[in-house]
Order: sequence, then structure tokens, then C-alpha cells
Amino acid sequence: MPPRKPTFRFHNKLTGDLMLACTERARQVAEIVKRQKSSGIFGKQLSKEEVEREAKKRLLQTSKGDPEDKEWVLSLSCLQFGKYRGKPFIWLVENDVGWAVMLMADHEAVREKPCSTSPDAQWDNKEALYRYVNMFPEMRKAIKARRDKRPQPKLSTTEGDILVGFGPYSNLSRQALFLSTEKEHESYVKGMLRHPVTYPGGKLDMLKKYLIKMQAEQTAEDEAMIRVAEKVEKSYIMERASMDSQGAVQSQCQKWEAGDDLEPADVVVSTRAHQNSQ
Repeated sequence: MPPRKPTFRFHNKLTGDLMLACTERARQVAEIVKRQKSSGIFGKQLSKEEVEREAKKRLLQTSKGDPEDKEWVLSLSCLQFGKYRGKPFIWLVENDVGWAVMLMADHEAVREKPCSTSPDAQWDNKEALYRYVNMFPEMRKAIKARRDKRPQPKLSTTEGDILVGFGPYSNLSRQALFLSTEKEHESYVKGMLRHPVTYPGGKLDMLKKYLIKMQAEQTAEDEAMIRVAEKVEKSYIMERASMDSQGAVQSQCQKWEAGDDLEPADVVVSTRAHQNSQ
């Protein structure tokens, strides 16, 4: 019977701090998904109804679980985007808490803005994941910590709410366009960043300045989080290695004291030395 609650990896169980670094299995899956995407193996994204239906079907096939149990159904609901596409939510939070926390912190920020009324293509799937992770205090704490550490944008808080004002996404706010993970939006942003500015101070020029600043801040923040995660993981590994080493030394000392670790020849030599001294 599949579990409903994830088995968290803790950096510190006493404080409830989760280990943010991904597992080796997560790295392998990300590479597999990357190759599958390039080969076009994935079809269209499933709707929220289809995702829920597939999760209930999976639950009934693998156990006698209750398909009306929301936590159980959400745990087996699968990602429809990103580097772990196709993996259940419970697998994600067990194998890459850092990525899940980053994703949900950004999603939570968008939910609090008026622009959330114009969601991207992955909105329903993110909402389902958001409901699942918020069932666990450990995840809520990690998401809050991520948002609290996020540097405040140097731009005014209203600048991101200004509409693009031109082109096919003229009715989208600058922030909605920048935060969207929809392929068409991402492609448009890349195109705008490469597009030459004809009229300094115009709408294109102001949009480019906004996108460049936000992109730089996001890159710096992600790199900082990666460094912190790597440092924490390295510290944990060194601590475990030190504990294992101390345990081995203590065990060897106990053997020596009991005489269990002496070879027969060593016993003879020791006895003769004692006799000669007498």
C-alpha cells in the first residue's frame, strides 16, 4: 500500500529543517526526462480532472486505499511540467525538496498578486502540488523560509504590475509574463531580450530593463540557494563520516581491552616477554 505522507530527509530533526539538496536518484530522473522531452515522448499535458482520475486509478491498482482521500490522491498525482514531469508529488518531496520549495514559493507569490487571475498552462497542476505540500508543517516552514530570505526587488512594487502594453501579450502584466512557465511566454521573453531597442524610454525599452533586472536577481538567488544546499549536504556527510570513524575506533579499543583482536603468535610473544621479565 503506497504511503500518503512523504518520508522527509532532515538536516536537523530537532528543528525540523529539511535537507534541500536533491538525491542521486533525482539527478538520474532529471537526465532521463530531459532526453524524453528532446525526443518528443511526452504528449499533451493532462487536465486537472485527468490528473486526479489517473491518481485514483493508480491508488486502486496498487492498494485498497480510499480514492476519496484527498491526501492520498494528491500524493499520487503526477507533475505535468518541469524536469521531473511524470513523477508523483510524494516522490518529488522525498527526492528534491529544494526544487519543490523554490517552485511553491514562487507560486505562492504569484497567487497573492492580482495577475494570478490569468494563470499559465501549469497553474492547475501547481495548485494541486501547493495543496499537497501545505498539508505538512515541514514544507510550510521551508517555503516560508525561502520567501523570507528572498531579496526585495530594487524596482518599485508596482512596476511588475504594469501591463506589457504591446504585442500579443499586451494585457499581461510584466510580472505575469516574467514568472510564467508557459513555453510561448518563455519564448517571447527570450525574443524580447534579444530585440534591439529603437526608441529609448519606450514600452519595449522599459520591458527589457524590467526583464533583465528580474532575470539577474533570480539567477543570483538560485545560485545562492544551490551553494547553501551544497554546503549543508557537505556538512552532513562530514558529520556522518566523523561519527562512523569514532564508532570504529571505539569498537577496536574494546576489542584490544578484551584481548579479542590478538593473533595466537602475539599471545605467545606477550607471554614469553612476561616470563623473561620475571
